[in-house]
Amino acid sequence: MVSIITKTIGNRVYYSGDLHGIETVIVFSKIGKVAAAITAMILLNQFEIDAVIFTGVAGSVVKDLNVGDIVIGDQLYQHDMNASPVFKQHEIPLTGITFFKSHSELFTQAKKAAEKFILQDINKYILQQYLQEFSIINPKVQAGKIATGDQFINDLKQMCIIKETMPDVLAVEMEGASVAQVCFEHNVPFIVIRTISDNIYNIKLNLICKNMFYCLLYIKNITTQKDGERSGAIFLSCYL
Repeated sequence: MVSIITKTIGNRVYYSGDLHGIETVIVFSKIGKVAAAITAMILLNQFEIDAVIFTGVAGSVVKDLNVGDIVIGDQLYQHDMNASPVFKQHEIPLTGITFFKSHSELFTQAKKAAEKFILQDINKYILQQYLQEFSIINPKVQAGKIATGDQFINDLKQMCIIKETMPDVLAVEMEGASVAQVCFEHNVPFIVIRTISDNIYNIKLNLICKNMFYCLLYIKNITTQKDGERSGAIFLSCYL
């Protein structure tokens, strides 16, 4: 990104500049639903944007989705939202909505960019020794449900609770659905792209932080591909 201008609002630094001819704002969302929602609201209120691309890492809750795989969220929901019996479990009160659906055009572009990175560019940006260290041999791109909650899911009991009510969920993280809700309520298109940093069936806590660093290199290179089809996009980067 060139011609960068920084602006600090609410203890967050927003970086505005030119990315492949596209006016772009990049910001670290911080961790958790409230923090990410605040970051998104500041973006919507302080910057002229036409889309939000929310990126980062997530934990896999399916056996065949491994470290280095990429999940494109087609629907996002809050797995820890439960205002029953007044509202249905997972439904956002007063909205009638459980799942926030990503923007179809952004979804298509994100999937295309992720697949291109996996097939053509991964060895340009990730050293072979790191791919071997984390057993990233044939990474893949999957699309599906992403669950969001203010919890780090690191044991099978927690995962089973989530899967019991939503069997087809692919990954869990701590921000995506809250940003999706902010975008939905302000009619701003969004997409969530997550790289898998750990798998609940084979979790190694001592490697997760290291995994996150290299997984975020995926995201950097996926979201900065030039296709000439977007303008004025906003990128939010987060770690969990």
